[in-house]
Amino acid sequence: MDTTNIHCDMTIIYKDYRKAVENFFFSRIQNRMDSEDMTQDLFIRLMDYDRMLRADTVKSFIFTIARNMIIDYYRHFYKRLEVEDYVIQQEKNVCYEMEQKIIARNIESFEQNKLKLFPPQRRKIYYLNRYKEYSVNEISEEMSISKRTVENHLRIGRKEMREYLRKTL
Repeated sequence: MDTTNIHCDMTIIYKDYRKAVENFFFSRIQNRMDSEDMTQDLFIRLMDYDRMLRADTVKSFIFTIARNMIIDYYRHFYKRLEVEDYVIQQEKNVCYEMEQKIIARNIESFEQNKLKLFPPQRRKIYYLNRYKEYSVNEISEEMSISKRTVENHLRIGRKEMREYLRKTL
């Protein structure tokens, strides 16, 4: 087969079917720009099959390729949506985590301000328990006071802190 005839034939095929193929794509995907791009891609693909093209089968061959391209289009479309949803969810999680950290910092700041107003012994007991995670026994030993005194200071301190935070927040 002569290459000038193939080129000529491809030109004729393009002129005869371009608009129909573009409309076919648009009717399936409802996006004019993607339809135009897919039409161009189809005719580029069709050039790979130029030796197999016959006048009586070219139309069905073109629309078989078009149907396969639409399947690929939607496969990629839904995969992209899935990835976008995942990314959006991750961004929401990051925003939620950051919001939670900001809230926690604010609460901690309020707690620190209230803690400064506690009597010195209660402040130290509360601090050791809350921030250093000392047990009642450890606080009692370190400060050389009874466990009961430590428990009372913790109870009163926690109660005051809860009331303060409840009013503040």
